[in-house]
Amino acid sequence: TCALPISWCINSEDDFKKALPLEMLGESMKRFPSGSGFTIVMLEGMDLLSPIYIRTLEKLGFSVLDYTAAFLKIIQAYPSLNRYYSHYERNCFLRWIAFMEICRAPEISGRQFWHLDSDIILHTSLDQLAESTRGKTLSLQGCPVCLTVSEFNWFIQYEQHLKKLDQNITGYSAEAF
Repeated sequence: TCALPISWCINSEDDFKKALPLEMLGESMKRFPSGSGFTIVMLEGMDLLSPIYIRTLEKLGFSVLDYTAAFLKIIQAYPSLNRYYSHYERNCFLRWIAFMEICRAPEISGRQFWHLDSDIILHTSLDQLAESTRGKTLSLQGCPVCLTVSEFNWFIQYEQHLKKLDQNITGYSAEAF
């Protein structure tokens, strides 16, 4: 099982900490230990986070993955999304492409994937969550996001539709509406 929240730091480490209560999530994970890994994927601003803060996150049980260089390439592949959507909306759309790329990696390929927004507090272990979602692909409606993917084809379908949106935002949006 592979649990990945996605993050980006725009202004400063202090702003990042205020926006994302990762320490609270880490503390909730410590109350309910599991053997499952939890990796924070940094799409932007890894250089704005201090080594001390990164070590704090690691002590809480997170791995931190610097995906900034790869994410720049993803942004370039979707010029209309980059041009017409806010920074936040663009990143929300494109995070799934980053996850798709990460899930193709040999050490992760074929494993169940989860995305949990960083403002989720766990009241169970990741192992119990993994057991109850094993073999399922689903997304809970609303915010914060909790999504699990067991079929890689989900990512492929998402990518196909995202490319259509990027090619014709108005037309695709009208059709989707």
